[in-house]
Amino acid sequence: MSPGSTIKPYLANNYIRSDSVPHGTTITLIDPSTPTTISGGHLKAQMFLRSSTRFSLDRALYNIGARKDRTYFSVFDRESGVKRNKKSMLMVQTTIPQNCPFSFYEVTNVITFRGLLTKIKHPYILPIDHIELVVEGTDILVFKSFSPEGSLKDHIYKKEPKEEYGRKYSTPSLSLPFKEIQLYGRQILEGLAFFESKNWPFPYIQTSNIILQNNVCRISDYENTLLCLQPHFLNRIISLKSNSQQKSEVIGFGLVLWEMATGHELKIHDIANFEVPRHVQADFAQLLRDIFVPNENAIEVSISSLLLHPLFSVDVEPFDPKLIKFDAQMKAMVKLCKEEIAKAEKHANELKAISQKNEQERAEKMTSLQESTPKPKLPEYGRKPKSKSVKMRKRENPLNLNQTQSHQTLTETQSETLPLIQSEAQEETEFEGEGEGEG
Repeated sequence: MSPGSTIKPYLANNYIRSDSVPHGTTITLIDPSTPTTISGGHLKAQMFLRSSTRFSLDRALYNIGARKDRTYFSVFDRESGVKRNKKSMLMVQTTIPQNCPFSFYEVTNVITFRGLLTKIKHPYILPIDHIELVVEGTDILVFKSFSPEGSLKDHIYKKEPKEEYGRKYSTPSLSLPFKEIQLYGRQILEGLAFFESKNWPFPYIQTSNIILQNNVCRISDYENTLLCLQPHFLNRIISLKSNSQQKSEVIGFGLVLWEMATGHELKIHDIANFEVPRHVQADFAQLLRDIFVPNENAIEVSISSLLLHPLFSVDVEPFDPKLIKFDAQMKAMVKLCKEEIAKAEKHANELKAISQKNEQERAEKMTSLQESTPKPKLPEYGRKPKSKSVKMRKRENPLNLNQTQSHQTLTETQSETLPLIQSEAQEETEFEGEGEGEG
């Protein structure tokens, strides 16, 4: 590159004319999916991979998730597989939120955190292979196996896992077959039942963090609990919980079941007037109503009661939760995170109540203002009479006189013409009388 030249970025799918590029300009082709700004956590993750002797970067996966505080990378693990650099893994970089109840600067917390996440081994939960804490303790790197099948959401919408999140789910899809919904629903419930047995709150369950591996659903992203991250769909959970009073995990499973049975998400504006589409199978439709809009005589829905539901009486691989034991420090960390998540959910409920109250007061003020304001009197037939054009006014008043002047002129004209009319009428009468006498 010559001195004084500049580096100018161009999108890779744009056509570039040679005569449109200034002399001395270096052309850099950029993938359209690459963001123009890169976060600090992203740079820290790349710095870690450069210095790592175990993991090497394949490529960054931009915008494949819904969260803005999380970045994904495809990496190679040199220590696994028969052939080196052949096993592709997923590295997830997450920024530690400020409301995390414990500090990662303490070594004991880091050891407990790693021990909890790597200890969980369950047939319907995706295992975490490795965890790293980047410099300054502000970001967590979680390593897990990458599945070419993608998530349950990818399966519903028939999309590739590495496509951009905001685009690939924009068009509604079709519902899954009845047998698939039964099988996947049972597998997901088994994973949620394990978390419930360990007092592990998991309000994050959704189709995008359920990974498919050989037709088996495995729950992922359960590190969100220990980081106390706020679910990105928290508004839907709060709105549905205010209607049905169900637990967050049950509401989350209901949203997953809805998406499998309908082929699209349950939007926030559909919650107020909840109605199950007609094409949904009758048993699933009734279960969705029991979860989201239970009546007065309905029994509270729970994970254990859903496991006993006839719709999910499918044979799955059994697992005893007692095989995995948490020590005292692990239990204390889970309890602390559970309290923090409940506190955040309570705060969100309070904010929603305040927002609803403000909206109600605003609506009442608008109603009273409309009632107190006198309504304007409308002309007959509810229409405003059309104003006469200048041409029409000149026809009616060719001398361009005002109303008083035209009235005076009309009176003078009448006074001048009235004697002439009377004299003419008298002459006609005398002429008719003469004619009658001659006859």
